[in-house]
Amino acid sequence: MRKIMDEILSKRVIFMSWGVSNIKVTETLVCFNVEGLLYKCNVKIEKSDIQNLVNVYFEDRDVFSCPIENMIEKLDKIIETDAEYTKHLRNWILSRLP
Repeated sequence: MRKIMDEILSKRVIFMSWGVSNIKVTETLVCFNVEGLLYKCNVKIEKSDIQNLVNVYFEDRDVFSCPIENMIEKLDKIIETDAEYTKHLRNWILSRLP
């Protein structure tokens, strides 16, 4: 769990940009809610039996495994950033203007 938490904290700006809330940490997993531009759901990250891998669970997607050091980038592509990120961000900002 230490490596998972270190990875989250080292990329906390990206992590928090997902609108993270309800963070829970146990000895074997981290779970939290996200309100990203692309995806809104509950996410669970669990240590894999294979060293340096994590299993990531979404409410309505297949489970995937990835190396801990790629975890934030892989999650960011699902939750927040795609090829049209600038457009999504602009629309989100404009929707909040008076």
